[in-house]
Amino acid sequence: MSKVSGRLGIGSKRLLGKGVRHRMAQGIDVALILAYATIVGLTIILTVLRYVFRTSIHGGPEIVRFCFIYTSFLGAPVLLARREHVMVEGLIKRLPNLAYRLLRGFGHALVGALHGFLLYYSFRWISVVGYHPSDILRIPMWTIQISLQICCGLAMFYELGHIVDLILGRKAEI
Repeated sequence: MSKVSGRLGIGSKRLLGKGVRHRMAQGIDVALILAYATIVGLTIILTVLRYVFRTSIHGGPEIVRFCFIYTSFLGAPVLLARREHVMVEGLIKRLPNLAYRLLRGFGHALVGALHGFLLYYSFRWISVVGYHPSDILRIPMWTIQISLQICCGLAMFYELGHIVDLILGRKAEI
């Protein structure tokens, strides 16, 4: 472990180490798989119940909608973690190593900052609209709206980890 990584507490087994970020991404993957399975399974069940038995599950469509919201917001940080988000690298890959690392670092900092602003402003938004209950299940809407804050927090965490990887010269894989 280098002196820089030791002082910052960001070694391979520390908070911003690749192992921790990789395990977090795997955990989010499992949550996404469960949410997608819930969406597909519940949609099939609701369709059969509606068109065959002329009945439904109370709150079923609302659960599907909430799972869809969580999959949208949890999928984004996983893509950032794997560097699979939309990015055009044709030009910057041809630059010298230092210029490449500076531009990549700026890109990661910009994406992290945008998520930081969104996170900051989302607290006020949720405080205004989050305590209204959902239409059918009557659960507070903040339990769904907090998915935005989870997404922003994870995105900032992964972008900070990518910046640390650039500073320490680690490979760009998670």
